[in-house]
Amino acid sequence: MSDKTIVAVQFRDRTDKEKFAGREYNYFSTVELAEGDVIMVPAAKGQATVRVSRINVRDSEVDERFLPTLRTINEVVRPESAKACRVCGCTQERACPGGCYWVEDDLCSACVASEPPERSD
Repeated sequence: MSDKTIVAVQFRDRTDKEKFAGREYNYFSTVELAEGDVIMVPAAKGQATVRVSRINVRDSEVDERFLPTLRTINEVVRPESAKACRVCGCTQERACPGGCYWVEDDLCSACVASEPPERSD
């Protein structure tokens, strides 16, 4: 990813908090993101939970008046409700290639074999 990439995000739906809907909002990002990531972003009132809907939005798609005012995502912060695998980082919204399922709160089925066994000292 280059220095800054423009990404489009959607905020949680006001009536159904399980969905992300409505118009897309653009942010600069200095971190690697993928479509479907659920993250926290800087917003007018602190932080908001959003879903990344598009990556590498072209400058020409953003009204040039807004480019100087776009907020920047400098780190990936996942909301408490969006668990991620401790090995590969997959989430409920963005599973491993070929699919996976949760075997522990923070471990997916695709990574269970790559975890070293716990020692019983």
